[in-house]
Amino acid sequence: MTGIRPLSALVALVVAAPLAAAQTLTMTSSTASTSSPAPAATVAADTVPWVELSSKQGELRGKLPQLVAAEIAKAKASGLTPFLEVGATWCGPCQALEASLHNKDMVDAFAGAYVIHLDVNEWDTQDEMAPLGIEGGGMPFVVAINPKGHAVAQLKGESTAAPIKQFVQAHLWKSTTTASKHVASN
Repeated sequence: MTGIRPLSALVALVVAAPLAAAQTLTMTSSTASTSSPAPAATVAADTVPWVELSSKQGELRGKLPQLVAAEIAKAKASGLTPFLEVGATWCGPCQALEASLHNKDMVDAFAGAYVIHLDVNEWDTQDEMAPLGIEGGGMPFVVAINPKGHAVAQLKGESTAAPIKQFVQAHLWKSTTTASKHVASN
């Protein structure tokens, strides 16, 4: 899969056609191991829970809502609130954000969050992301989503901890049972 860069104890999702054959890939600084999908991601406490959804060069076009729904279920099972992060391999601020995911300030900024990364090179903004309410521009951008996977707010063009922390904290679900009320009130 292209676009994955090793980060300390980073969890990435490798999606292969068909959708049912998805595997979880755990990245460490020197090795990678593949295992069956788990109900929840397991990451070190000093790392942001982060998965990357790949379209595998078009094999999964039209399946983004289902992929996001599966990750929402994993986030809920982990007691975390899912957020989408949209970036690109050619975007300098996007790379800076990804490289900082193990830094204490960024781990604090994403406290309580389960981040689902989408690369605009793999998922067409208009065709794939728009049905989820995601609008392009100002990369990277972090998207707060409701339990059904629809965008409720977006933070565009930020790759530093302070604005991300403020955004994430404002959009954390209070619990999985009150998530709909919380999202509706924002």
